Amino acid sequence: MTELRGRREFLTRAAGSGLILVSSQAFAAPKSERGGQIPPTEDLMREHGVLRRILLIYDEAARRLVAGDPAVVSVIAAAANIVRHFVEGYHEKLEEQFVLPTLEKAGKLIELAGTIRVQHAAGRKLTESILKISKESQITSTDRSALAADMQSFGHMYAAHAAWEDTELFPVYRARFTESELGKLGDSFEEQEHKLLGSGGFEGSLKAVGDLEQQLGIHDLAKYTPR
Repeated sequence: MTELRGRREFLTRAAGSGLILVSSQAFAAPKSERGGQIPPTEDLMREHGVLRRILLIYDEAARRLVAGDPAVVSVIAAAANIVRHFVEGYHEKLEEQFVLPTLEKAGKLIELAGTIRVQHAAGRKLTESILKISKESQITSTDRSALAADMQSFGHMYAAHAAWEDTELFPVYRARFTESELGKLGDSFEEQEHKLLGSGGFEGSLKAVGDLEQQLGIHDLAKYTPR
């Protein structure tokens, strides 16, 4: 009883003096970003942000290419390589391995899932064409027109593609899981990030996009404000 009374008196004095008592869990290492703090579907949407910034690069590059600026071809090639590595080689693989099969098995959004698969394949063909043309030693006027058309087709499709996934697909997918299951799914996503993207991960891909924005002078959001 004496020991219990002493503990109560200590807690009372600590509360009165403004001391904060926390459990040892508060000092534990934070969960990985994908493992619990950010839901997997929000992570997929964040990756769409990288895709959308690549679309802005494509849009600016296509405009300059048609205007006759040959120097922009190297930026196009670099952006297409990010698409191949990050968008197609990682982001879309997550969707094809985790998201689409789950919905198809549950009988949810079957038609939309099929369209997404078709568009992934169409996007890869466009990327292949963009890379092939942009890596040629000499770019003719015909090549420039074809390259600009490929980038515009890619942007037209993926602007809609990402919007439908964010507003239609991902909410239904997330509803299939409990919070605990989402945490485990996030761990699986993180494993895939390390496996497919290496040590650079999401942040490395984002930095690479930012470097290309710098080269084109479109790195400042304020530049998009109407005047």
